[in-house]
Amino acid sequence: MTSNVEDFIFIKQIIPKDFCKEVVDKIKNLHWQKMQWYKLNENTYKKPTETDLETIFATTEQHKLLEPFIEKAVQEYQDLQNINPLRQKFLHHLSTLRFNRYKPNTNLKPHYDLIKDIWPRGDYGVPIVSIVGNLNSDYEGGDFYIRNNKYELKEGDIMLFPSTFIFNHEVKTVTKGERYSFVSWAY
Repeated sequence: MTSNVEDFIFIKQIIPKDFCKEVVDKIKNLHWQKMQWYKLNENTYKKPTETDLETIFATTEQHKLLEPFIEKAVQEYQDLQNINPLRQKFLHHLSTLRFNRYKPNTNLKPHYDLIKDIWPRGDYGVPIVSIVGNLNSDYEGGDFYIRNNKYELKEGDIMLFPSTFIFNHEVKTVTKGERYSFVSWAY
């Protein structure tokens, strides 16, 4: 069994690049909104800033298009001996996908995924694994960091990691172009 927390981070090229381009083409002109941070202690949302990314929840159809790729990544993650030595399925559900768009001078500040509002369909659960899919690579900046370590995400990559305070993460400021990704959480 592993004792290195970085061993619980999984990145793999799973989504075909031409499929990623099709997804970006379909979502780039949608009605995006600035991400709002939930303030648990106050049970309110913090007003977005100019540097916050934009988000939009996937439609059922969009979710279904990407779900096979995510399910493949989730299965491979659960099959890893160092992650799942008991060899028992521990992830049974996915939250609805949320698309993220980072325009120049926007980022995702450091945080961890103990979140309340990822269940727009009325389902709920405690997120166990965070899932990030990168949909393009024609941007500059926008580097993904976990625990102050940089992880390169290429077009079509899916990354999984535990959704706990130990895995604080961020996306650095995009300096050129637009960065498109999606997130989901498994429980």
